[in-house]
Amino acid sequence: MSRYLPTNAATFMATGASEPYGLLVALMVLIAWSVALLGAACISLKRRDA
Repeated sequence: MSRYLPTNAATFMATGASEPYGLLVALMVLIAWSVALLGAACISLKRRDA
């Protein structure tokens, strides 16, 4: 599971490493984290700021 944290994905992108996954998967991991955090922020804002 730790392979899919944003810091690891960014490291794989910066170094160009292909292990354990390539550039495209690293980019998708970063996008998924961004979408998940933005979604959580939107839900939190809607609930607290009525």
